[in-house]
Amino acid sequence: MGEPIAVHHLLNILAAGYDNIREEAVALLSQLADKSISPRLLELLKGTNQAIRESALNVLSKIEFPSDTETLLEALKNDDYWARNQILEKIVKVASVSGLITALGYNNSKASWQIAEKLAAHTLSPEDKDMLLACLRSEVVRIRAFVVEALGRRDDIELGTQLQPLIQDQNSLVCALAIRAVGRLQQQDAIPLLKEKLEDTTIIFSNSDEIVSDEAAIALGKLNELSAIPKLLAALNRSGQQVRDEAVPLLIRFGGKSLVPQLLNILEGGTEGTAESASKVIMAISDKTITGKLIKLLPNNQWYVRYRAIELLGYYGKETTKKKLHEFIEDENEKVQKITVFSLMRLGDLSILSKLTSYTIHENWEIRKEVAELIEEIKEPSTSGILLELLRDDDSDVRAAAIKASKYYNDAQIVRGLIDALNDESYTMRGEQICELTKESLGAIGTVDALEAVVSWENRREASQPEGPGDTPF
Repeated sequence: MGEPIAVHHLLNILAAGYDNIREEAVALLSQLADKSISPRLLELLKGTNQAIRESALNVLSKIEFPSDTETLLEALKNDDYWARNQILEKIVKVASVSGLITALGYNNSKASWQIAEKLAAHTLSPEDKDMLLACLRSEVVRIRAFVVEALGRRDDIELGTQLQPLIQDQNSLVCALAIRAVGRLQQQDAIPLLKEKLEDTTIIFSNSDEIVSDEAAIALGKLNELSAIPKLLAALNRSGQQVRDEAVPLLIRFGGKSLVPQLLNILEGGTEGTAESASKVIMAISDKTITGKLIKLLPNNQWYVRYRAIELLGYYGKETTKKKLHEFIEDENEKVQKITVFSLMRLGDLSILSKLTSYTIHENWEIRKEVAELIEEIKEPSTSGILLELLRDDDSDVRAAAIKASKYYNDAQIVRGLIDALNDESYTMRGEQICELTKESLGAIGTVDALEAVVSWENRREASQPEGPGDTPF
């Protein structure tokens, strides 16, 4: 380690904010200093010069933050939001339960969720448990709320039962997180309290359409309560992405064709997001009698309604549906054009094959990948030429999807394409996943040349491995 006097002068250079040599000072301090200078660096974080603060933080991250939670908590008194964020991130990693609780008192949303996650995973002593339960009575809303969230994530029924009274908390965030917790912990005795909250239209977050009743409906759905269905449908039609994502599997679980008319209304009259969510539930319910109702949605002015209706018709359409779908191959919306081609292929309409082929050179790799996934799904022999093109795609994700699809195509050209890929070092070096998928597909095809190629590749790979100390004959 360097002389303390050198470190002292370097710290003075850092504090003086000399722009021309500050980077050199940071580099040298990172090499010469140790964590004993952490208090001085933490003091620099309290300054007003952003460049100095960033430099101090840079050095701190190189020499290791102090693991002394008290020092870090003291540094949290910094008035600068940026500096507090950096220190909070470190506290989340090193602090005890008491330190984490103290840190919750600082107004930082991202850190609060991280602290809740850390508390949820923490091994708790009896004293820690008592401390957390006492936090449920804290006057600081943030502490109350995120301790509820932490306890709700723990698989601890005894602690979980202490959360039920918080369902009645006056703060909507605390209330919502308590509802989420009892649903996650499957607390059947909380059902009466949850049913009361089904009519609570309090907004949880500002500028949000998520309300307390949504959380109650989701919790009741997890508890298999049929009374949740109307509110789950309402949440599907109104709420944010997170709520919809939780409502979809619950509605699928409840199932029943009686839900389809309401789901179709949501698809037709909602937003792009709500239409997508409704479509997922309709797809899972698998009601093949809705073809006529879907066709009535096709003239809709909203592209996403047409898109979802055409997508569903690809699965539930009939022979007579194909002619109607052909009207949308040249739709004004490119996404509708694509899903029309995909749906016609799912219905076995090979007249559209040239249109599908055109997507193999689309500039968007995700669309090319979707083509490969469609080919895997439909297993149509006449698409083998398209698949061969995708096996040569520049994008590794597209190639991986094409390789996966190939195992369903016992086609001489496909087998040759896979063998060439396995033997092409520049191809296989791009990822272990590519090699394994190629071997898997060749093995699934199972022809003699396919299996010989796999054995040959494995032998070459084994021979290329460096010998270990125990492998030498001496």
